[in-house]
Amino acid sequence: MPTSPTSLWDLRQRHADVRKQAPRGRYRRHRRPDLDPRQLDDFTVDETAHTVTCPAGVTRPVTARRNVTFGAACRGCPLRARCTTSKHGRALILHEHDALLRAARAGWAAQPGLREDYRKFRPNVERVISQIASRGGRRLRLRYLGTARNNAWLKHRTAALNLRNLISRGLTRDNGAWVLA
Repeated sequence: MPTSPTSLWDLRQRHADVRKQAPRGRYRRHRRPDLDPRQLDDFTVDETAHTVTCPAGVTRPVTARRNVTFGAACRGCPLRARCTTSKHGRALILHEHDALLRAARAGWAAQPGLREDYRKFRPNVERVISQIASRGGRRLRLRYLGTARNNAWLKHRTAALNLRNLISRGLTRDNGAWVLA
């Protein structure tokens, strides 16, 4: 599952190395899998001028809510069939951290090491989250009222699951010390 843009921004503020796939841009109208839709990265965004330029060279302003509508400019465009099926033309919704998302997607595409790390560690993380959130394939419900008791329960559950995983990997007691074989 891709990382949310806000958490990506928070991690970058703390200078953390993010090994996660960035989410794709959102589309406002007629997202059809049978077409070759233009990705958001095919559009050039100028944050200082508050404009967006499409692959055909048409420039439109970005609204205060970060929406861009190409509208009538798409009517005679030779790329229209690959870009949109909407009779109103192409519309984009830009995220507030659009520059960060573009950089993350470019890094994901340019560095195969990121993809290898992601494929290597993601199954383990997903499995641990699944173990914490379910028992026997059934979703667990919180037992207590209030965050303090539920937090204590979560800590005990994760500690027990960690111990179970370590024992399955060969954790034993040898001369009064724990040893991982």
